[in-house]
Amino acid sequence: MGIRFGNSNPGNNLRIGTETVAGIAIGSEVAWRRTASAVLYMVGYGRDILYTLNITTGTATQVGNSFGFGVSERDPSGLALHNGTLYMLGATNNALYTLNTNNGVATRVGSATEFGVSERFPSGLASHNGNLYMVGTTNDVLYTLNTTTGVATRVGSETAFRVSETSPHGLSSHNGTLYMLGNTNNVLYTLNTNNGRARRVGSATEFGVSERFPSGLASHNGNLYMVGESRSALFTLNTTTGVATRVGSATQFGVGENRPAGLASVPG
Repeated sequence: MGIRFGNSNPGNNLRIGTETVAGIAIGSEVAWRRTASAVLYMVGYGRDILYTLNITTGTATQVGNSFGFGVSERDPSGLALHNGTLYMLGATNNALYTLNTNNGVATRVGSATEFGVSERFPSGLASHNGNLYMVGTTNDVLYTLNTTTGVATRVGSETAFRVSETSPHGLSSHNGTLYMLGNTNNVLYTLNTNNGRARRVGSATEFGVSERFPSGLASHNGNLYMVGESRSALFTLNTTTGVATRVGSATQFGVGENRPAGLASVPG
């Protein structure tokens, strides 16, 4: 149910006097509620820090002062919001972490060694259909992750996702589909979560923007976003053609971060 003034919806700007109100109830029925904007987060192993990203300019803002995320993690990779918690992968300790979005401090999940599957280079993380998924460049397969123990379980038995992709990076659930980035072929894929098979999206070479090291992927405000090391920039991705469009013109996100590694959208 929505409230209107004439033909206009007040959106997020309804005020009483000078005060912006968060909602209106008529009796027990909520007539209007202000929707908080989601925040796009990024991690990078150029500076080993958590950032927020401006989706208009492509510039980053550092969150807290916890370099190494407070756990000496120098190789962050995948980032994903799952069941209200922000998770991160790290290849220094080969572990799953939760991340505090106020100060950027990480907390290790469980004590599993290499996720219990000898995966030494975790590289992509996504929440999809109730599961937390991971890809890694040691075994080049799709996994589900246990968020209590940090142990991974392999999905299917495909080798290199059946598309000879030996450097998977960046996972994201977008409009009901699980997507993955690949550094071997420099393309966008969809992933079958029953057997771990990948299917290429479009025929664009290097995403049409000479991005040879795609690294982070996230669904945010209706768009699929990507970061990559070649350009050290933020892009939107066309999920039909696989072509990227650069967001803004910031150099290294305006903070000297030249190795972006993971993206995640978190409600504000």
